Amino acid sequence: MTKLQLAEGDTARSLAEHGRFADLLVVGQDDTENPPIIEPYSLPQKVVMASGMPVLVIPVGPIPTSVGQRILVAWDGSSEAARAVHDSLPLLRQAGQISL
Repeated sequence: MTKLQLAEGDTARSLAEHGRFADLLVVGQDDTENPPIIEPYSLPQKVVMASGMPVLVIPVGPIPTSVGQRILVAWDGSSEAARAVHDSLPLLRQAGQISL
């Protein structure tokens, strides 16, 4: 059974706060051709930075069948990067190519 929750205020902040209770956050990419408003950071970028949890961003348009086959890992040696790689191990194990 799905539980409906209502949140008020900043969308990215609300998603990030609720997402801390989940294993993975799934958000849609901003429509670059029709952005809702002009801001320095997109909703997915804000959620990634504020949540501290793994975030999967679904692109606008058709999803290619090769999703997850080529993965890029941004690594800076920090504890946050180590946690992100650890959290993504199930996806990394299934990838055909990983670039670090």
